[in-house]
Amino acid sequence: WQNVQHLRDGMNQLGFDTLGSQTPIVPVFIGTDDLAMLFWKELWAEGVFTTPALPPAVPPGESIIRTSVNANHSSEQLDRLLEAFGTVGRRLQVI
Repeated sequence: WQNVQHLRDGMNQLGFDTLGSQTPIVPVFIGTDDLAMLFWKELWAEGVFTTPALPPAVPPGESIIRTSVNANHSSEQLDRLLEAFGTVGRRLQVI
């Protein structure tokens, strides 16, 4: 649960909306389908694996990037994830 809080708080501090998640699956609101897919591809290029969720899994225009954290993740790994999200988020003007 410390890892969940670390990731969720880090995302929120960067300016991302985690949609109030309180679970180990931390969604990150992106918006349009095209932007979410571009964001996902940019994260992949940064060496970070995530999962995009697009309609019909989410309402149109409310696409997310899905992250999942567990007890085996190190603080360094979570910080690297946050760094990549921050880099891509600023580049794509999501944050």
